Amino acid sequence: MKIVILMSALTMGGAERVAISLANYLSEKEEIYLISFDNQEPSYALNKKVHLFLNKEKIVNNRLKGFQQRLKFVKKTLKEIHPDVIFTMFYQTAAFALYYKYFSNNKKVVVISSERCNPLSADRGNFSKFLNEKISKHCDGFIFQTERVKKLYHPSIQKKSIVIHNPISNPLLKEISKDKVRTEKTITSMGRLTEQKAQDVMIRAFSKIASDFKDYKLVIYGEGELRPYLENLIKELNLNNQVLLPGASSSALIDVSKSQVFLLTSRFEGMPNALMEAMAVGIPSISTDCNFGPAELIENEKNGFLVKVDDEEEIASKLRLLLENEELRNQISLESKKIIETHSIPYIFDEYFSYFQTVAKKAKK
Repeated sequence: MKIVILMSALTMGGAERVAISLANYLSEKEEIYLISFDNQEPSYALNKKVHLFLNKEKIVNNRLKGFQQRLKFVKKTLKEIHPDVIFTMFYQTAAFALYYKYFSNNKKVVVISSERCNPLSADRGNFSKFLNEKISKHCDGFIFQTERVKKLYHPSIQKKSIVIHNPISNPLLKEISKDKVRTEKTITSMGRLTEQKAQDVMIRAFSKIASDFKDYKLVIYGEGELRPYLENLIKELNLNNQVLLPGASSSALIDVSKSQVFLLTSRFEGMPNALMEAMAVGIPSISTDCNFGPAELIENEKNGFLVKVDDEEEIASKLRLLLENEELRNQISLESKKIIETHSIPYIFDEYFSYFQTVAKKAKK
């Protein structure tokens, strides 16, 4: 079976990492092709068995010309491959796959798309929502990351869909030694410095207990447009020595693994890879119960804590509880590490492959 994974880019990002990891895994079973609209090489290691196609044409700024250029590139590349399955991460790329299906000689190809974002986000306007629903209805199959997101979609899309979580695919997990986990007095977080991730809430929550835990530091890994605002907030709260913003780091998980607590204060998520990775190395985690992923990973007070979005007092309370109770941290750590079994690469990507096969068989009938 020839399987194409169609992406707009293969740079740093959660969806991009999943796409490359999926391509790597499936390339040991089937013929796998990875196509990107961009001309940049993948940011993550790629198996030599994966056939990579990058758009080498110079990217034009004109929206219409850019669209035509990408359409020409995709049509030509897919015609050359003649795939059985095309998998896309977003509705924009699904539109190109559907164009190929309906205007080529390969009518038996199946197009499977997925929802990787928050469909209720203000960033997605009414026209985008309209396009997303129309395009999704024409896909042969659909993959959701969470049950909550699935329920927001039209019944006709739900009927042909499946829910598959992200796998834990960070290669750094293999480098983390068990005897070096939770060895430092730090609280950590990973994520872009944006309104979505709400690091300002995290900093203010920490400020409420900082004077009682002067030997602890809050270390937030990531980069983004909120950096100046967060730096000013840290100064205002006199936390220069206790709150650090070291920037983005490809090896941040190694530092996270040494911390006592992991924090996620997002206002919305898809399926938070950073939280999954922290849990996998056994770091007791506190996450907001935001739409849509954390509640499907954390069983409250068993393998982590769920708190209300933007609730600084509750975050501070749970932080204090964990920092004062080593036995509780150990207990939650043991429970959180079980996510390695339920979200391993073989387990999750075999679900993808099985679903691809099922949709392809239905299309041939």
